[in-house]
Amino acid sequence: MAKKSISIVFCICISLLITADIFADEYHNQQVLIGEKAAGMGGTFVAIGDGAEAAYHNPAGLTQLKISYISVSSQVLEYKQISQISISGEKEKLTSMSFVPSFWGFARDIGDYKFGFSIVVPNFDAYKIHKQYNDIKDAINNISYSDIKVDIVNNTQDYLIGPSIAKELNPKLSAGITLYLRYVDIAKRNYSFIKASSGNSEVKIEINDEDNGKGLGFCGNVGLLYKPIETFNIGLSLRTKTKITNTIDITRRNNQFTSNINSTTGNFISKYKEEQVKYNSYTPENVILGLKWAASKKMILATDISYHNTVNYNNNTKTTNLNVDIKKIINVNFGTEYMLDTNVPFRFGFYTDRSTAPKIIDNGTKQDSHIDNYGISLSSGILSKNSTLVLGVKYGWGVGRMTNYYIPEAMYKVYKVTTSNYAFNLSGSYNF
Repeated sequence: MAKKSISIVFCICISLLITADIFADEYHNQQVLIGEKAAGMGGTFVAIGDGAEAAYHNPAGLTQLKISYISVSSQVLEYKQISQISISGEKEKLTSMSFVPSFWGFARDIGDYKFGFSIVVPNFDAYKIHKQYNDIKDAINNISYSDIKVDIVNNTQDYLIGPSIAKELNPKLSAGITLYLRYVDIAKRNYSFIKASSGNSEVKIEINDEDNGKGLGFCGNVGLLYKPIETFNIGLSLRTKTKITNTIDITRRNNQFTSNINSTTGNFISKYKEEQVKYNSYTPENVILGLKWAASKKMILATDISYHNTVNYNNNTKTTNLNVDIKKIINVNFGTEYMLDTNVPFRFGFYTDRSTAPKIIDNGTKQDSHIDNYGISLSSGILSKNSTLVLGVKYGWGVGRMTNYYIPEAMYKVYKVTTSNYAFNLSGSYNF
């Protein structure tokens, strides 16, 4: 087989591993709705802030907790589905399912201050992709692909752990601050195999990449909560830019066997690399303005308007598309709570999670997917004097574009892609 044909097959083998990028969430900011009320109200909470999850959303809200308070919430099950075009040009669906313990926190009085501590899981990737393709032809380069296999596993968990402190400056204004240690646990395995032929020659290429490592960084959140009148709150949350120092142990295996068709002998090339890679990744500054209005004794309406700044860095573990170029974006959350009874709330919300990835240009090159996500959520449960138990559900959908290698035309093409996800949330709190 000619060197050009082998190079084409090798590039396709690598491009198969990039399929997983469509599941990754470095270009989205709201993978998990954090907290009991926020999970049902579309993630809205900056101006509400009356639970322990205020440590994450707006630490100034902790001053509203008049007694010691502990809260736990979990996205007990999430199912994701992505509809895209495969390398053969056919429609295919990729799925993943995961369990995400999203928040644990408590708050209590220490003199004139309210002290809190929380553990948050804002991002969680847990998916597997197993695909096989047979008998695809590249007529332009006269290459036949008889067997293509892809096996991708990604378990990346992002944790925020740290204390909060808040103080009521006067009856109308409160301030608070949270300091988090950011810990990222990374475990990825990407495998691809291609068997292809051209004329009387045949090539088999096998690539196996593994990444295992950690990321560490510190981030802060400063919050203000202002109550000009009894029925109206204004919240402001300022999150700092976060530098995460990643240390990744990578293993790269590449086996290539070329021969004449039906021959048991040929040329075998094997490459192996094992090294530790260090690089810095970043999350941008984030400013959130929240508004809350108590429309009646039974009903509240709230909204959050979120601005994320731009940031740029290189991910040195990637084979292609090393540069991560996060663009500035504005997203919106809206939520409402209506008390069906003194002990039974009904909550509903809507949110946007538009992509911060660069817009895709149709120029025949591989680019990061650009998908704008939207979602709705609702929840209800039982509130007692000292405890709460709430069950919620979230449905999200996304529309965007991606690039994928299309074998029959031997080029990268731009395709429309759609996503959907379902998640169930379980939350509880206890006052003591």
